[in-house]
Amino acid sequence: MQTQRCHPLPHANRARGKRGKKYWARPLAIGIALLSAVLSMPAAQALELPQVFAHGPVSYVSGGVGADEATAMKEAARSFPLEILFVEKAESGRRAYAADNQIVVLDAGGNTVLNTSSDGPFMLIDLPPGRYTVVAEDEGRYQKQITRISRGGHQRIVFQWTSS
Repeated sequence: MQTQRCHPLPHANRARGKRGKKYWARPLAIGIALLSAVLSMPAAQALELPQVFAHGPVSYVSGGVGADEATAMKEAARSFPLEILFVEKAESGRRAYAADNQIVVLDAGGNTVLNTSSDGPFMLIDLPPGRYTVVAEDEGRYQKQITRISRGGHQRIVFQWTSS
């Protein structure tokens, strides 16, 4: 009968006060794998965007009311060519999100490509490349900004209203 040489068990090393690499390798690998799995999960995975609407060739989503929805909108913003944010600035200088703004998006020829109202402080719009004029209205006050959308690009427009 031939005897085989066995490697000592991890608890045998521990009993002698030795902590070799093999003792820590498996628990460390499992810990790293679990941590990686948790950290690689997108935060918006559990968060859903509000409904996406289509208006001809343009699709858009509006919302951001509440912390979860605002987080989902912020995380999805980079996947839309145009991101619009509505902010209300108080006399004290404090800023807060604004909602229920009317939005009109005009193409370079002056044709209306989108005419809708915001359901929250964020609006994400999927527009084809081109030059656009974006007009926002809040309680009879109007602001206009011009932007250029490029293929694969992202533009952010902020409309800031002063509290009356």
